[in-house]
Amino acid sequence: MEKLKKLFKDHRNPQPSNFRTADAALGLKELWCGEAPIVDIVAIHGLDGHRETSWTGKQEKLWLRDFLPQKIPYSRILTYGYDANTHGQSQLSEQTIEDHGETLISKLALFRRGSNTMERAIIFIAHSLGGIVLKCALNYSHYTGSKSNLDHRSISLSTSGVIFLGTPHLGAHIAELASTLLKLRGFVQKVNNKVLNDLKPDSVILQRHLHQYISISESFDTKLFYEIYATNSSAVIEGLKGEVISLSKNHIEMAKFEDADDDDFKTVAEHLRHMSHEAYAKVAQRWAEYKKSPMYQHSKPIMVEVTCFSYFRPIPLAYPS
Repeated sequence: MEKLKKLFKDHRNPQPSNFRTADAALGLKELWCGEAPIVDIVAIHGLDGHRETSWTGKQEKLWLRDFLPQKIPYSRILTYGYDANTHGQSQLSEQTIEDHGETLISKLALFRRGSNTMERAIIFIAHSLGGIVLKCALNYSHYTGSKSNLDHRSISLSTSGVIFLGTPHLGAHIAELASTLLKLRGFVQKVNNKVLNDLKPDSVILQRHLHQYISISESFDTKLFYEIYATNSSAVIEGLKGEVISLSKNHIEMAKFEDADDDDFKTVAEHLRHMSHEAYAKVAQRWAEYKKSPMYQHSKPIMVEVTCFSYFRPIPLAYPS
């Protein structure tokens, strides 16, 4: 019971998930853009998280914005918000973890297309549940996007590296405990069982996406960070290749750093810096190879010439199915 109290100490007065204010921000937000960025760093928060406060320490420092640009000035840093609330006083999102993954790909692809950066290298930073959402997203981009939609396919093609922060790859026992506790408070709370069920140990959805992700992640530079003050999550698993690194934090604090001298921040930032140095050439080569493939010829827009007032103008048609 003491573990339950500690786990939910930050959720004593939760906001309903449809409480939409400036603080309940969804979608992508640009935190930093260097003069000539060569890599996009995209952060994805975890369960009951927020695209800014989940990365903000007690001193109100958002390290992605306040510390990281000094380490990687040639980057564009984005943070992504989605409705990962598991409880609330009113209406809850009906999206599953897979739905969240597909939405991430759609919004990120649209954002990058609008800024003409579809082929720019990407490094993802995902905390807790955000890592599962990311795996669903990259699987969708690779397997579904490859059929017809080059915009969606471009995300997995451009992904150079992934940092997982305490992601429960095989599920977490806290999902069952969380569901039980929240139901006990059901007289004021509604519970999103769709997300909680997907987080249970050995969830079929988790297993499927893990196996699919392992098969596509050989070309990703993967870092598996885990907290030394553990919450019994499966942050490190057999089969998922990557460097395993510890942080002197608990599950919540491992996504927050108080200042640039924090030893854990230095560790994460230095790994990001090395990953960024390698990202440009790796992704450029991947795109060059992909453009030679029949799949690219099928995916790219078809251009036709249409006569209009005695001149020709190329008009892109819809992507072929």
